[in-house]
Amino acid sequence: MLWQTFLTALFSAAALFLLTKLMGYRQISQMSGYDYINGITIGSIAAELAFGGFEHFWPRTIALLVFAAFTIALSMATDKSVRLRAWVSGKPLVLMERGKL
Repeated sequence: MLWQTFLTALFSAAALFLLTKLMGYRQISQMSGYDYINGITIGSIAAELAFGGFEHFWPRTIALLVFAAFTIALSMATDKSVRLRAWVSGKPLVLMERGKL
């Protein structure tokens, strides 16, 4: 039991590290709300994977990979489409333009 928990936690940490590398680094100030929610969700799935044991290992691993693949695909799509980027991340609000509020 303890050995299984150790192995699943190790796999979860490795998968989380690899997926984070694939999705790219961003500083907190550069994160959109979507990026923040993705980080929390992927971390939550990884925690469930780490402590869930072997009986639910594959469904949780598949869920983690599918969620990460969706996030990467959406990130690539928003890089190419201005409309999709505006819909996912929102439009910027101009507070000051040419010295006027």
